[in-house]
Amino acid sequence: MSTTASTGYAYRWAALDRTALLALAAEVLGAQCWSYRASSYWDTHQKPLLTHIDHGASAAIDLDGDFGQAFSKAAELRWRRNDADSYDVLVLTESALPTTNAIPIGSYDTRAAVAGMLHKNGSVQRIEYRTPGRPQVVFVRVCKL
Repeated sequence: MSTTASTGYAYRWAALDRTALLALAAEVLGAQCWSYRASSYWDTHQKPLLTHIDHGASAAIDLDGDFGQAFSKAAELRWRRNDADSYDVLVLTESALPTTNAIPIGSYDTRAAVAGMLHKNGSVQRIEYRTPGRPQVVFVRVCKL
C-alpha cells in the first residue's frame, strides 16, 4: 500500500433541490464518475447499487434512494434526502471550491492509499482512496476503482 499526502476540503449544502444537486455533481465530479445509490427503505425493486457513469454526472446519477454518493478522481459527493424536494449534500475534495453557496466545513490533511478489493469470483480490483490525517474526522473518500 502506497501513501501520499495532500490537503482535503469539506463543503456542505443543507438544502439543494434535485436540479441544483445534479448541477453540482457535474461541476465537481466531471464527466466520468461512479455512483452509489442506497435503496429507499420502501424500495420493492432492486437497482444496481454501484454504477459507472462515463457521459456526464448530471445526466445519469440516480437520486431515487434516501441517500447515496458519487465519486471521481476529483471529488466525492454524498447526499441525504431531507424531504421530497431537497437534499443535504457533502462534498469532499482535494481542491478548494470557488463556490459561495456552500458552507465550508474546513480543511484537513489527507493520505492517499491504494488497496485491493477481493471479489467473490476471486479477482482483485484496485481501489484508490483518501483518509483524513486528523482522528476527529471519520470518513474515507473513494477516488477511483
